[in-house]
Amino acid sequence: MAFTLLYFAEGDDSLSIYITDPDLNRIVRIDNMDGESWTIFTGERPFELNDPACLDLDSSGRIYITNSGNHQIVRIDNMDGEGWIAYGDPGSGVGQFVYPGGIDIGPDGKIYIVDGGNYRIVRIDDMTGAGWIAYGDSGSGIGEFDGLCCVDVDDYGRIYITDGSNYRIIRMDDMIGTGWISFGSYGTDTGEFYIPADIEVDNDGRIYFIDTWNSHIIRIDDMSDSGWTVFGSVGSDIGEFDLPFCLSVGPDGKIYIADYMNYRIVRMDDMYGTGWTTFGSYGSDTGEFMGPGEIEVVRNTTGIRESKTLKVLNLQLNVFPNPFNSSCAISAPEGAKIEIFDLNGKLVMPSPSFPLPKEEGGESFSPWEKVSRPESGRMRAFIWTPDKELGSGIYFIRAKIGEQTITKRVVYLR
Repeated sequence: MAFTLLYFAEGDDSLSIYITDPDLNRIVRIDNMDGESWTIFTGERPFELNDPACLDLDSSGRIYITNSGNHQIVRIDNMDGEGWIAYGDPGSGVGQFVYPGGIDIGPDGKIYIVDGGNYRIVRIDDMTGAGWIAYGDSGSGIGEFDGLCCVDVDDYGRIYITDGSNYRIIRMDDMIGTGWISFGSYGTDTGEFYIPADIEVDNDGRIYFIDTWNSHIIRIDDMSDSGWTVFGSVGSDIGEFDLPFCLSVGPDGKIYIADYMNYRIVRMDDMYGTGWTTFGSYGSDTGEFMGPGEIEVVRNTTGIRESKTLKVLNLQLNVFPNPFNSSCAISAPEGAKIEIFDLNGKLVMPSPSFPLPKEEGGESFSPWEKVSRPESGRMRAFIWTPDKELGSGIYFIRAKIGEQTITKRVVYLR
């Protein structure tokens, strides 16, 4: 088990770093990379931590912990353990977990949990378990996981997951797996991982994650190898890690990393290791961490001052010409799922996927044609040429990102 790092901001000049140290059954808070204001919480019977894997904070500064050894999640109001409330029992049913790992408080305030032993992601509305919904099963296909590690929910409600033993990261739009997309395979080259662990999406939509067994920190622009940037190698010197597990991008843009087998946390200014600073050593006293063993990790997020807010996305959906008689251009934000329905609500055209399928001669035969693939966060345009069997009439084009949708009517005149 490693320790989990979370960066927390209470004010412009007040920075706190929360760390889980599972093998000592405690969480730690320090105010800076000198270890000032070292504070620990372990709990006392019956309110005690047992192999606390991961943590996150909500907009009120309350601390949520996956108390893995007790197969439950815990919320406390502060580092004194006030307001202790626990939820969960061992098992695979509703309200049950098997060694829960990653945890994230989404922009809607709901709680997302990696239930690794049950190969699923769970979302609940609050600490009563209201609104329980679970998604996932064991395997390597769509909707399946193996070696689940961490979860992060971006500002638009999209869910990012590290699927460790399948050597990939996953993004889906909601808790029923809509818009499932995966990226990664086994290896050491671009687009390849060896047990991806923690994952976090920054304010610009860039994806950071830990490639644990390759001792890499990786950043990509989207769910492809666009903008692929990698830093780190195996070791204990500057620019080196030994089984890093968790990271957090602070509100200052600096990157904080839990460097497991080096028993330390690392801070660097950017993905080139500028400003490299470390804190910690092996042990159980002040300024020391002890982490060997089973690993459960959580994504890391900012706290009170910069807590997540569900963004009302300005979902632009443009269609030209409208009406049209052969093809029309459709533009929507990068990452939006686009579908077309008839007047009866029947899906007549699913969202395009790229690269396009090829027919025997090597030419694409999809009715979609990609016009542009802009940088992350920009508009993406497609050409829609309806199938020959599709008749004239009114159709509805829907674009969706996370829980947000926009629909536009289009008239097709053959």
